[in-house]
Amino acid sequence: MQLSRCCNPVPGDRILGYITRGRGLTIHSVDCPNLEALDYDRARLVEVEWDTAAPSLHAVKIAVIAEDRTGVLANVSSAIAECKANISRAEIITREDRKAELDFIVEVADTAHLNRVLKTIERIDGVITTRRIRSWQHRP
Repeated sequence: MQLSRCCNPVPGDRILGYITRGRGLTIHSVDCPNLEALDYDRARLVEVEWDTAAPSLHAVKIAVIAEDRTGVLANVSSAIAECKANISRAEIITREDRKAELDFIVEVADTAHLNRVLKTIERIDGVITTRRIRSWQHRP
């Protein structure tokens, strides 16, 4: 069994399994556009559930748009740490319109944990938007 990299599901997301040829069961979020391509062979789609008895961390990409000013990056990083989420990657770009694009890969336990992280970041002065990004989505 493996989690699909295209949609990066985390516990709390609604999921479906797809029996692949040669790679076992791949787990996708039900809203993954790649499931539409797999839909031609519905017999290989199976209902699955999260094993909540075995907690683990899952990497999720989040995108933050903020005002480009002193301390915003530090405040966002502190908010993520405050929520007990680890940052495994960060990419920061300053735009010409004095906005900063802050992209993070954070490790979360489930969607409730992810939502806590996002809401904590949203409360920071200078943050304009924040959201989860999947591989098929574009940043705000």
